[in-house]
Amino acid sequence: MIKMVKSKKRTLSLAVKLQLVMLSLLLLVFAVIAWQTVANVESEYAKYHEMRLLRKATTINSHIEYVLNEADDIAQIDWDHEVEKISEINRINMILLDESYEVIAFSSDSNLINNIVVPKYLDSSKHWESRIEHRALNNQDYLASYSKIELEEGAIIVEVPYFNSGKDSSSEIKSLITQLVKIYFIFFLVIILIAPFIVNKLLSTLNLVRQKMNKLEIGGKNEKIETYSNDELGALVREYNRMIDELEESANQLKKQERESAWKEIAQQVAHEIKNPLTPMKLSIQHLLRAKDDNPAKFDMMVERVSKTLVEQIDHLAYIASEFSSFARIPAPKFEVLNINLEISQVVELYKEHECINLSFEGDESLSANLDKSQFNRVMSNIVKNAIQAVEDVKAPAIKIKAFAEGIHVIIEVKDNGVGIAADVKDNIFTPNFSTKSSGMGIGLAMCKRIIEGFKGEVSFESIINEGTTFYIKLPQL
Repeated sequence: MIKMVKSKKRTLSLAVKLQLVMLSLLLLVFAVIAWQTVANVESEYAKYHEMRLLRKATTINSHIEYVLNEADDIAQIDWDHEVEKISEINRINMILLDESYEVIAFSSDSNLINNIVVPKYLDSSKHWESRIEHRALNNQDYLASYSKIELEEGAIIVEVPYFNSGKDSSSEIKSLITQLVKIYFIFFLVIILIAPFIVNKLLSTLNLVRQKMNKLEIGGKNEKIETYSNDELGALVREYNRMIDELEESANQLKKQERESAWKEIAQQVAHEIKNPLTPMKLSIQHLLRAKDDNPAKFDMMVERVSKTLVEQIDHLAYIASEFSSFARIPAPKFEVLNINLEISQVVELYKEHECINLSFEGDESLSANLDKSQFNRVMSNIVKNAIQAVEDVKAPAIKIKAFAEGIHVIIEVKDNGVGIAADVKDNIFTPNFSTKSSGMGIGLAMCKRIIEGFKGEVSFESIINEGTTFYIKLPQL
């Protein structure tokens, strides 16, 4: 049967997301600043050129008024000469028109003589100061200043075209944009280089909390995190530390409840097991007392039989006390480096006396682990003894023990060809006071599990009815 595994969608880490947000905001800020800068520069250039044109126009008007004031006869003024001279002095083209918008004179290099457009607001009823109009010639935008000089004989309209504004501003703006791009590119590279350090510094507390949470153990020694900040990260750390305190308190209460519950169940089981031999002991003594009165001839025989029964029941009580004591008093382990092959070989030798059972062991002499010698021997003895009891009714009983390395662990297999374990009792095999045998308290395997877990190891089993059972012990290897 093929097991379908759903692939996990890869997502960006929080650090990468923060860096992308920072860079995106930076680009947005750069774009807004560049747009606003270019817009301001264009506006300032436009104002600058308009003011410059107005100053030129004012100066030209002053020159024309001076010429008019100095002339004895306005009709005798050589406007071609005067316009050329004024244009040369001010370094700008100009055109003079009469009130009928006919050309009076113009500078020699003016190219607007055929494109004169006079604004409608220049009428004969008012005197106007210089005004600025936007014009176009051959797809080229330019500025033009218009003003009117009132005379008794009529009026003179002065047009001053200005072609430098568009060209100069475009060049300046292009240069400005180029400089901004260079500066922003340098800043962007610097931000790209330092952003990971800034983000990692900001997220260092989060990473520390994550690492500590990965190492959380219920009932273990969990370390708190020191913090001196009052920001959101500091609040997160304080919540984590509070959770550690609550977790430790809950774990202690849970352990206490589990211990109380376990001891209660064991006490009930011990009381039940003690009652079992007490009943036949009481009945035997009652039979003995009746025999003394009713049948003195058979009294001696009854004494012998009752004595034998009492001794058997007392031995059973002693066994119950021993089993209970071994489970209740598992001392703190004294760890030392043990040769797994040697320790298991010694346990196997103890049970070689069962000649009818084929007991074999195969192990690697280089296997070693940091264990408590006495507790490890107790575990192996208990599991081997259970295996022997499981094959007692089998025609060709066999028990195979193997020890080998698997990665960083030592694996110990104890396999028998016994009757197996029924499916309905598998979940209770390691439960205290549970047993599949008619005798015993069911404490042995519970004790083994408790010892192995104290070694930071695991114990499990596989079983098939009428084929056998295999116990697996997994221990950390040196």
